[in-house]
Amino acid sequence: MPFQTYQLALDVIRKDREEKMKAVARQRKKISLVVANSGDTPNPHRITELKQHLEYLQVQADINNPRVKYSFDRGICAMPHPSVGRWWWGRWCRRNGFR
Repeated sequence: MPFQTYQLALDVIRKDREEKMKAVARQRKKISLVVANSGDTPNPHRITELKQHLEYLQVQADINNPRVKYSFDRGICAMPHPSVGRWWWGRWCRRNGFR
């Protein structure tokens, strides 16, 4: 029973990640359209906001992955996205009163 439950949870996580990766693709397309349509001088503030949101979406896509959490807990540096490690580290610091 626990193995089946774990497999079902992984399926839910996989579907959630697929949805978030589609949002990442849409955000990348949006950034390229803003840069292409803004002429010679794109608004740097707007581009920065879009890139920050893209970073957020990428972190959210990998944050629920149990392998990423395992890697962070064990100090393994091979992470799919370094921002995920920073997110976990910030969360740990906030919980333990370091920030």
